[in-house]
Order: sequence, then C-alpha cells, then structure tokens
Amino acid sequence: MDDSDKWKKRFERERAARREAEHLLEHKSLELYEANRRLADEVVQKGSELEEQEQLFGAIFHASMDGIVLLDGRGRMMEANDAVLRMLGFARSQLQGKGVTRLFAEKDRLLARNSFREVVKTGYCRYEAGLVRSDGSLFPAEIVGSRVWVGKKMIINGVVRDISQRRRNISALRVARDEATRANQAKSLFLASMSHEIRTPLNGVLGFTEVVLGSDLSEEQRRHLELVKSSGEILIHIINDLLDFSKIESGQMVIENKNFDLEAMMKEVIEITSQAAIEKKLEVTLEIDAKLPKVIKGDLFRVRQVVLNLVSNAVKFTKEGFVRIKARAQGEQLEISVVDSGIGFEEANSYLLFEAFSQADAATTRKFGGTGLGLAICRNLAQAMDGNIEAHGELNKGATFLFSLPLVRGDHAGGEGETEKVVADQGEMKTGKFILIAEDNSINSRLLTIMLKKLGHASQVATTGTEVLALLRGDVKFDAVLMDRHMPEMDGVAAAELIRAGEAGEHVALIPIVAVTASALEEDRELCLASGMNDFLAKPLRPSALEEVLRKLFL
Repeated sequence: MDDSDKWKKRFERERAARREAEHLLEHKSLELYEANRRLADEVVQKGSELEEQEQLFGAIFHASMDGIVLLDGRGRMMEANDAVLRMLGFARSQLQGKGVTRLFAEKDRLLARNSFREVVKTGYCRYEAGLVRSDGSLFPAEIVGSRVWVGKKMIINGVVRDISQRRRNISALRVARDEATRANQAKSLFLASMSHEIRTPLNGVLGFTEVVLGSDLSEEQRRHLELVKSSGEILIHIINDLLDFSKIESGQMVIENKNFDLEAMMKEVIEITSQAAIEKKLEVTLEIDAKLPKVIKGDLFRVRQVVLNLVSNAVKFTKEGFVRIKARAQGEQLEISVVDSGIGFEEANSYLLFEAFSQADAATTRKFGGTGLGLAICRNLAQAMDGNIEAHGELNKGATFLFSLPLVRGDHAGGEGETEKVVADQGEMKTGKFILIAEDNSINSRLLTIMLKKLGHASQVATTGTEVLALLRGDVKFDAVLMDRHMPEMDGVAAAELIRAGEAGEHVALIPIVAVTASALEEDRELCLASGMNDFLAKPLRPSALEEVLRKLFL
C-alpha cells in the first residue's frame, strides 16, 4: 500500500470520527436545549408557586382578625398586618422600622421591654398592656410573642389582640354578680325581716292560746283553740321552710359535725309526731340496728329535721295502718328508712316530690295542704351532708323513703366531743326566782310574765337595753335575764356584751342571760351566744321550751 492509500484511509477515519462527534454534539446540544427549556419552565413554575404562596401568606397574614407584627432582633417593626393598622390607626409606612416599645402606653413600656427580652431569651412571652393609637387614645391589648429563625436571622412574631370588649364583658359580669349578690342579700334581709315581724305577733297568738288552753274550757272552746294553735304552728312551719329554702339557694347553709345520740334523736322524732299518730290510731314502730354505734358524728339539727319531715309526712298521708322507721348500717352509710301504708304515689311522678313548690299530685296539695318545700329542703340538706334521699311507692299502697348519709362513729363523750343531748336533763326545778324580762312588745312581755308565774317565778319588765343595765345596777337582785334581740335605744346583743364586760356591776357580770327573740336564723343564734348569752329561744315561745331552759339554769 502506497502512501496515498494510507492518507486516504486516515482521512476517511477522521471524517467518520468528525461526523460521529458532530452527531454526538448535535444530540447533546438537543439534550442541553431540552434541559434548559425544562429548567426555564421549572423556574417559571417555581416562581409562580412562590408568588402564589406569598400571596396566600399575605392573604392569611392580612385577613387575620388578630393583629400580627414581625420584629427584628432589636425590636424594630419589619411588617404589620392590616388588623394592626386598623387597631392603631397608622399607615404601614409609619410603622416600618419603628421601635415597638414606642407603641405602648408610657406606664407599660418597661413591661414591653422586659417581655421582649423574655421572648428573645426563652422563645415565648404573654402579657397584657395598653397600646397607643395614632390619635393618642389608649386601648387594652393582649400580646403573645414567639421567636423564629430564618437561616441565622432571628425574627420575633407578635400576635396582638384588642381586649376592650373582654374587659367590658368582665366589668359587666362583675356588675351583674354584685347586683345578684345585693338582690340575694335583699331577699335574705326581707325574709328575715318578715320572719321576725310574723313571729312576734304569732308568739302572742300561740302563747296566749296555750295559756287559755290550760284553763277551764268547754269542749267546743277547747276544740276551737286547738284549731287556732294548729293553724299557727302550720304558719310557723311554712316560715321555717321558706327561710331554709332561701338559705340553701344562696349557699348559706352551714353543716356542723358534732357527736349526738342517734337513738335519742329518733325517739324524740316519734314523741313529736306521736299525738297525730295516736289520733289516727296508727301503729308507729322504731327499729335500730344493733350494729350502729350509740354516738355518731353529724349535724344533729339537720339530721333530725330531715327525719322529722319524713316521719311527719308519713303520719300526715297515712289514714290507717302503720308507719315503720328503721335505722341501719349499710357499709359505710347510715340508712334511715320510713315506710308507711298511706296514699303513696305513682312511681313515674316520684321526681316531682323533690321539686320545690310541687307535690306528686295537685289534688294532694288541695287535700293535705303544705308548701311543697319540705322534701326539696330534705334532699338539699341530705346532699349538703354528702348523703341522699330516695322515694319509692305505689298509688294507694304506701311509700318508702330512704335517707342515707356517711356513717361516722362519734368520739367518746367528754370535753369538746361531748355528746349533744336531745332531751333536756330531768330534775326538780328550783322555783321562786326573780327574772328580768327585756321585751319592748307589751303583748309578749305580758305572755312571758304569765308563763314565768305558772312556773313559780316572779318577774319585772324592761323595755330597752339601757333600762336593763339600770335595773341590774340597782338594789334589786335578779336571778336571770330573758333578753329580746331587738329593742329601742340599745339592743339585746349590745346589752349582753356590756353586762358581761361588767358595765352593770361585777356582781351581775355572770348572770344567766337567755335570748328570747323572733330573729330565729342560725346566725342570730350564733350572734346572741357570741355576745355572752347562755341560751337561745326562738319565738313563738312554747312554755315547755322555756321550762326546759330554766331547768338547766336553776337545777
């Protein structure tokens, strides 16, 4: 092969390589073009998405009902949404780069600076402060700050909420609460006042009725007076129910926790209701579980009130047959059941029994009377003692009431844990005492004079607390004082305090003083006893109650 052939073959190889290279270059160029085109499309798409996201962020940022601000690490305004601009009344350009603390009321600027340091340090802060509008007016705001990082750049995000309406609502609620409290106090005062005003004349009505009943009367006269007495006692029962219900509604009912003799309390309830049961020839039985402790802890007055109401109702609504009372231990509960063979009720209407001012059947109210408060009060009292009352019955086939409360064994008698006695100590009362009656109502003072005379005591009347002190300072020796709570010039509480302080003379500083008052609320009792009085009697005053107190004083 000559040289020309060699060069020719070499040329052909190089030309083929060049064509292949050109073809490859053309192919790569097309790929690069496609890649550039796709990249350009992606840039456009990403830019569109980014713009869309920015628009979405902006829409959300500015549509927020709460104000939102973005601050740099030095507390200068970077951005504020439309809500902030509306709150403050500034243009966006006026806030750009402005130190945020300048937007606060002067008295709150230190709080704002400290809160900014807190969010920078911990990442979070929350506080309330006054902000200043463009016109200089102030409004209260709640500010919540949080810290975010964008790369190495720290941004503080602040959410601002105008709490003017919240403050107004809180203020309105306070006003409403205060008005409700005043209304409740006015209602309590009205009920207490009406109770006092009704009890005062009733004391005369019932007291003189008992006095006359103790004299020679014809059967018809005695029957009529018994009806007067019964009507007066019903009225007192209604007044007591209304006062109790008012206390429960207002949350003023206080539950005590003292030792008391359960069996003695149950027997007293039966004694109180025995006359009505005897008249109907009802068989009344009491069964007390031997497992029950003799002395338990609780509120004697309220437990007795509930049991007395249940037993009284059983006797009231039972024409013939029986009333069975049982007390037993059921685990950690004391359960007292009252079962009767009376008119009963439809089980479906049992819930009405415990509704205030209602009874299971309207006809029952018309026939038997009553306010419909008794069982409502009993359930509330039971619940206040962490117990409950259930009712089961069948129309015309009797009813069963179950009263349960925590069974707490009482302390041994003695000291502060001494058992409360339900029945007064019996004994021969020493007579011939001279008693000072402090009473400004002439009817009630005359009634007390007659009652004391029947018990063998002499008396003298004072109509004011000032007169009481003057008589005690005199030469006449008095053995006790029956003190009315409300009197002109000086009331009974003030007079008792002065007597105990020796203002009437050291020789009478310890004289027995018994409150005899138509102010029959528990707080009245506590006030009288706190003033130094020895005992408390509520009007209308029963001769037996007066005799019992005097027996304790003079045995």
